[in-house]
Amino acid sequence: MSSARRHPRSTTPPTTAARGIPPADVDRAADALLREGQRPTIEKVRQKIGRGSPNTINPLLDAWWSRLAGRLDAGPAAL
Repeated sequence: MSSARRHPRSTTPPTTAARGIPPADVDRAADALLREGQRPTIEKVRQKIGRGSPNTINPLLDAWWSRLAGRLDAGPAAL
């Protein structure tokens, strides 16, 4: 039997570049899609950025969604 312990997957949103894609790139792409009247999805953000795997973009986009309500509450200047 192996004594290696499994570590639970972190649920903390990434704050630094994940595998070469800065979170700011995902934020800008998602914001642009929203301004265009489109729902930001992993595939649409990926197309807008022009690179990145769904596994890389997913946690960054989840973090963007979790911050969106606060930005909306803060008013137009926050957007």
